[in-house]
Amino acid sequence: ISSVKSTDLENMPVFRVEQSLQGRTSGLTITSASGQPGEASTVRVRGTTTIGNSDPLYVVDGVVVGGGIDYLSQADIETIDVLKDAASAAIYGTQGANGVILITTKKGKAGGIKVNYNGFVGTQAPWRKLDLLNATEYATLLNESYMAAGQPIRFANPSSYGKGTDWQDVVFQNATYQKYDLTVSKGDDNTQFLLGTGYLGQEGTVRFSGLERYNIRFNIDSRVNDNFHIGANLNLARTNEDMIDVEINGVVRSALFQPPTVDVYNPDGTYAGPGANEGDAQNPLGMA
Repeated sequence: ISSVKSTDLENMPVFRVEQSLQGRTSGLTITSASGQPGEASTVRVRGTTTIGNSDPLYVVDGVVVGGGIDYLSQADIETIDVLKDAASAAIYGTQGANGVILITTKKGKAGGIKVNYNGFVGTQAPWRKLDLLNATEYATLLNESYMAAGQPIRFANPSSYGKGTDWQDVVFQNATYQKYDLTVSKGDDNTQFLLGTGYLGQEGTVRFSGLERYNIRFNIDSRVNDNFHIGANLNLARTNEDMIDVEINGVVRSALFQPPTVDVYNPDGTYAGPGANEGDAQNPLGMA
């Protein structure tokens, strides 16, 4: 069993709980499928264990969660325990065959009112671009290929196009993100409660993509007598996503395939392209 405490998770500028486990738990592999805001990471305990679904079982405050843990913020978490071997996961039967991740959320404690606030703001951007041909280089090489094939050239004056359109600059952006969490807790020897709210706003590095998530959490635990306890946990979340097509024929691919000789906009303000002989390339900004 590997454990991660709340003190290890504080002040980490991450957007999903599983990202906060990266590099902190042996035997746990966490990878991101894409840069889409809010995209779930792939979590593997002891690697890929089946040709079917290799996702681990998530148990939050003793309740098996089948729809993922998107609604949780790392600011709400007290401990995370990862059950990695068959013996420790045996109590969950076949559900725990791919490992079990036990999450315990924070609860109120006896004492006066406690208020905790955590927030961060930052920026993110693609760390590099591919070095592609500019418009003059592209037109020159295309003319040479047409001449070699015995066909008329495509561009009468390649140098007139200059550098043309850098579609990677058009599609990508320096994106901002922000995350705020506020919790209030109070309790006495018999009853403790906690109320927490959170907000996450993340722009995507591809234009027109982004994510907003609002969540609220409330729990209460009361001891009626020495033999009877009653409690409740409530988690609510609302997510708004602006999603783009990032699959194999999506925006990023078109940003690499669209010729630099094609303008972003037509004179009437509509999106330009596709140009001739670029196959299935489309205007990536228009796609986004």
